[in-house]
Amino acid sequence: MRFGREADPRSTDVPVVCASPVALAHFPLPGTAACRTLLRCLGAIALLLLLASPSAPGQAPQQRHLRVRGDHHYPPYEYLDNDGRPAGYNVDLIRAVAEAMGLEIEIDLGPWHEVRAELEAGKIDALAGMYYSSRRDRLVDFSTPHMIVSHAVFVRKGSPVRSLEDARGAEILVQEGDIAHDFIVAKGVSERIVTVEDQEAALRLLASGQGDCAVLAKVQGLYLVRELELANVEAVGPPIEPREYCFAVRSGDTVLLTQLNEGLRVLEHTGEYKEIRDKWFGVYEQVAFMRRLATYGVWVLTPVALLLAAAIGWSWFLKRRMAQKTRELADELAGRARAEGALRASEEQRRSMFDGVPVGLYRSTPDGTLLDANVALTHLLRYPDQATMLAIDVTEIYAAPDSRQQWLERMEREGVVRGFEVRLRRYDGTTILARHASRAIRDEQGRTLYFEGSIEDITEQKHIEEELQASERRFAEANQMLQAVLDTVPVRLFWKDVNLRYLGCNRLFAQDAGLNSPEEIIGQDDFALGWREQAEMYRADDHAVIESLKPRLNYEEPQTTPDGRKIWLRTSKIPLRDMDGKVIGVLGTYEDITERKEEEHARARLKAQLHHSQKMEAVGQLAGGVAHDFNNLLTVILGNVDQLRVLLPAPSEVGGMLDAIERATDQATGVTRSLLTFSHKLPIEKKLVDLCRIVQRATSLLDRLLPASVELTVDVDSDGPLTISADDTQLQQVVLNLAINSRDAMPDGGSLRVSVGQATEADLSGATVALDPGARYAVLTVADTGCGMPPDVQGRVFEPFFTTKGRGQGTGLGLSIVHGIVREHDGRIYVASEVGVGSSFRIFLPLAGRDVPDGTGDSVLVAPRGQGETILLAEDDPFVRETLTSALRLFGYEVLQATTGEELLSVYRQYVDTIQLLIFDVDLPKRSGLECLRDIRAEGATIPAIIVTGSVDPDIESQVDSDTLFLRKPLQLKTLGRWVHQSLRHGQQRESTP
Repeated sequence: MRFGREADPRSTDVPVVCASPVALAHFPLPGTAACRTLLRCLGAIALLLLLASPSAPGQAPQQRHLRVRGDHHYPPYEYLDNDGRPAGYNVDLIRAVAEAMGLEIEIDLGPWHEVRAELEAGKIDALAGMYYSSRRDRLVDFSTPHMIVSHAVFVRKGSPVRSLEDARGAEILVQEGDIAHDFIVAKGVSERIVTVEDQEAALRLLASGQGDCAVLAKVQGLYLVRELELANVEAVGPPIEPREYCFAVRSGDTVLLTQLNEGLRVLEHTGEYKEIRDKWFGVYEQVAFMRRLATYGVWVLTPVALLLAAAIGWSWFLKRRMAQKTRELADELAGRARAEGALRASEEQRRSMFDGVPVGLYRSTPDGTLLDANVALTHLLRYPDQATMLAIDVTEIYAAPDSRQQWLERMEREGVVRGFEVRLRRYDGTTILARHASRAIRDEQGRTLYFEGSIEDITEQKHIEEELQASERRFAEANQMLQAVLDTVPVRLFWKDVNLRYLGCNRLFAQDAGLNSPEEIIGQDDFALGWREQAEMYRADDHAVIESLKPRLNYEEPQTTPDGRKIWLRTSKIPLRDMDGKVIGVLGTYEDITERKEEEHARARLKAQLHHSQKMEAVGQLAGGVAHDFNNLLTVILGNVDQLRVLLPAPSEVGGMLDAIERATDQATGVTRSLLTFSHKLPIEKKLVDLCRIVQRATSLLDRLLPASVELTVDVDSDGPLTISADDTQLQQVVLNLAINSRDAMPDGGSLRVSVGQATEADLSGATVALDPGARYAVLTVADTGCGMPPDVQGRVFEPFFTTKGRGQGTGLGLSIVHGIVREHDGRIYVASEVGVGSSFRIFLPLAGRDVPDGTGDSVLVAPRGQGETILLAEDDPFVRETLTSALRLFGYEVLQATTGEELLSVYRQYVDTIQLLIFDVDLPKRSGLECLRDIRAEGATIPAIIVTGSVDPDIESQVDSDTLFLRKPLQLKTLGRWVHQSLRHGQQRESTP
């Protein structure tokens, strides 16, 4: 048998409660609502921090959810009420035990055979009530019994069956799986057993005439007979097999079994068990008491009645023999006898009540003589019997000698003493802490006759109180320690109730809120704190988390600090739950990621700059490739123009056309050079020029570029030349690009103004760019009345490929080329624009310290003719190769051709004694021209050479010797002819020198 001491079943009429002595759990949780609420909050915080980190090994498992079942129709022990909810003595008792032990249970009821099978199979945790038997003990484990329940035989009135012995061989109705079923089968009472689902069904069948009898729990049967109003059914015979009634758990679940036993002891100590028992069985115990009282009355009053009868007979006999005086004496004696009987009955009743009280009662004299003590006090102080206890001096039971004296002083002073705590010594030498309540009984003169009072053992209660106080102290210390830990966590923690008022936070959060300590935030909401601007947003997030019951993790949101700064937070929020899992608020954390966001923005800016640099590099590579190919085409155009000038008779009508082609070619050459300068592939060729002339030449070309709807105004300083050191072709390109940009900004027409002059002090002071304060500047302005630009566009207007024009309407390179040219000329440019008003570009260029020299010389140069010298020409582009070959032959030279580097070396070595000059491109297939030249020089040859290249590499010229000339494409053939003649003459002079 797997429970504590066995109960002593002594009741013959009603169930007898038999609970064990009380021993509460040693470390109960604080019981106040505030403590429980705080525990719930702290438990939820620990859960947010564990979401952000892995679970530590060895953590204690959480309290499991227990499923408890019982019989759905076993009143008054357990049944479903009219609303379908579990009710009854067992249900109330196990709920009270669960509450006392902090267990989380779920109770549902069903057919007895079903719930019993589920427990034996381990599908549920416990049954609310089950009778103990050795056979059942092999299948499940039983708690300490909390009742002794008897069974009885129920029959129809008038039945010959009056006991279980009379029911042998009869048809017996019994509930399937009930302990009575097991008993009848085990005892072999009858083989005619009819099983039913519950005890109500058995009684209804019996009342309707079926079966000979029913064996049921006695109290339950009587309860159902009364409730169902079965007037023809009664219980007969002595009680059958009194059984211990217990909780039952799954076999081997010792932890739950211990918790249930401890819970029963707690209820017994607190008196809650008695309240539950009286609620369900008080009426039956009162009936049983009245029956016992009637039985005792028969035994007591029968002798009295016999004595009275004898006295009456004796009196009648004396009437006849004695005189009237004798009759009066007899009447007096009879009255005295009745008074003595009543006094004895009263004293017996008082004694019975005195001994029946469960609290220790006593009477004692002021000198310490114990006049009386009830049974409860005798048991409390562990005396073997009342007679032994009454023989002692009261002072013997006080553990401290001065305790009785203190009590006597208070009694004399107050007359009534309540709640006097004193340590008493028991008969076996052990001591207890008792609560002593007493009063003094005095005579009319105020003299104390005796003391009477009560003594209650509060040892365990004191122990519990001390444990509670210790637990509260430990809890307060743990709370302080937890707050200290939370204050060291590098994130902000906070928790709110369902009304979104703060319940607590850590110190970092309080500091962010502008508070001195976390306690100040309790009861406040977001509207009362420094971030009231974001309060609605924060509360919307809180409501979403509470209503959805789902966490919201790692999202970013802004915050305004109490000092007005704007910061960024990374926030996480989860529902805050109590011990029962009910959502009671929201728990959140956040960290300040403002610095991280700023670093991300800085990285983004660096990435954009890198991307810009990569685009510029790509532009440079693109410009170099375009310039190389474009220079080859321009060389062909210029070469053929020069040949046409030689071949056509002069003057010719074609001459004007050739002049136009040559001018266009010059402008195309300038464009190419601008691209190379922009991409830093070719240094600009500066010379002293007049900025006024450059602007005039550039604006003369705008008539063909501007529509009639655009009015052009040119304003050039007339006080004299503005001499600057510049590449005139590139500056013309600046004016043209700015004019075209203004034209595109005025699709419906407008005004374009181009002006140039010396910068005044007002211009210099109003400039938004860094200028040398000691230098003089010329200022070139291009202004329009177009659509204008917003600030964000102005900040990007000089970026390569940036354009606000539609697809196919612009490349985004025009203004970036302008910006590159201005910087190459040590100038500065800035833009001022307003949407709907127009834009103005102002360029500051440093003035030179001297004027432009007067350039004299022939504008038309004629190349000297050759004397049949042999020239080796190596060029991979067939158009350039054929153009140069044709021109050289026109100038009177013999020409040998090569298309690759290897072919150049092969032809040279074949005609080494004939070839007098080398002309080659740098970028030859298979082997570069410079490598071929180094091989030829390594062989000891000093033959002159001319490199004609469209390459953009500025370091090529530094790689050739003094016998080699360097010419860039495009070039005019008359220039080539002069350099060929000069190279041949220089070579001949070197050969004639001894």
